Amino acid sequence: MPIVKKDVIVIDNGTGYMKIGFAGQKKPEYVFSTLLGMPVVGRRAVGLKGVLQISRPVDRGRVRDWWKMEVLWRFSLNLLGTRPPGLKLFLTEPILSPEEDRERMAEVAFEELRVSGLYLGEQPLLAFYAHGGATGLVVDVGHGLTQIAPVWKGFLIPKAVRKMPLGGDDITTFLIHLLMKKGYYLATPAGAEVVKDIKERMCYVALDPEEELRGRSPADFTGPVGERGLYRLADGTTIRLGEELFLAPEVLFNPPLMGLDLDPLPKLILDSIMACDIDQRRDLLENIIVCGGTSLLKGLKERLRVELERLLREEGIRTRPRVVMPKLREFYAWMGASKLASLVEDLGLWVTREEYEEHGASIVNEKLRAPTATASPTVS
Repeated sequence: MPIVKKDVIVIDNGTGYMKIGFAGQKKPEYVFSTLLGMPVVGRRAVGLKGVLQISRPVDRGRVRDWWKMEVLWRFSLNLLGTRPPGLKLFLTEPILSPEEDRERMAEVAFEELRVSGLYLGEQPLLAFYAHGGATGLVVDVGHGLTQIAPVWKGFLIPKAVRKMPLGGDDITTFLIHLLMKKGYYLATPAGAEVVKDIKERMCYVALDPEEELRGRSPADFTGPVGERGLYRLADGTTIRLGEELFLAPEVLFNPPLMGLDLDPLPKLILDSIMACDIDQRRDLLENIIVCGGTSLLKGLKERLRVELERLLREEGIRTRPRVVMPKLREFYAWMGASKLASLVEDLGLWVTREEYEEHGASIVNEKLRAPTATASPTVS
């Protein structure tokens, strides 16, 4: 049984949600929205959206406002009841992040938070570590970013990494648009939270959206969401939901629905695999690990498998893809970090305060960047 280390804090910096806890825990201690509404954060900020100026310091995986990010990190430390000095911090980051972002993380951690040690881990690789094994393709579908990372015998293949600025937030945005066409105006910050809840509770991915639509109308649609697809607001108002419940997630498979010039998710997955050496592709196809909060959509696993099979047939490839969606996959990056933190501790892999003071922030790129992870990813 893993030992929980109260002097090592693990924070997964998601665009939509922050997951925080102690190294060695199986699940994060707290999960809250990556929102800052001056002067409150997280769940309280959601509840006061109508009276606060709400902002997200993280956009598409990258920190855009470092002061606000620091506020959220301080809030996290206070929530866990921890105080430096002697505290070590394990932060997650998108795959192949720019060096300047990593150095800024180090500056905030050591100069402002005054931690004694820092480690940075890339989210898809941490997810793979949580899953276990030596070879596989991680497809991390998050709030504002999708990351695809092939791992072969324990090593990342940088040339085949793919990142796409599309995720669950885009599904929410498209669902707001579809509901507006039905006469429901939910484009306010508070309304967006309602729509996000509808998405998380009721939306699903259709195996064949055209077949799903054929012979149906919004009036007679029921779907797998309960009696007649009804959603009740806090004031008692009822929203009647129909085909928009499966049309909104279609942005993952047809980004031009939102005017986005991006590849569909299945094509991006296959593009990543085909960028690997030919003798690696079969093993990667047979272990596609899908994780991240948006991967919780019902029907996503089956749709990905069917679409990948179609694309592979078109390429003349006979291998059948195996798509895996493990339990707790929405926490996979955090879980991998929690697990890895014990090894980092045992092997002394932290960037220490002494190293930071001697070498400066660039030490994180010299010490923590894996040798294979130096190439830039292809951004769809």
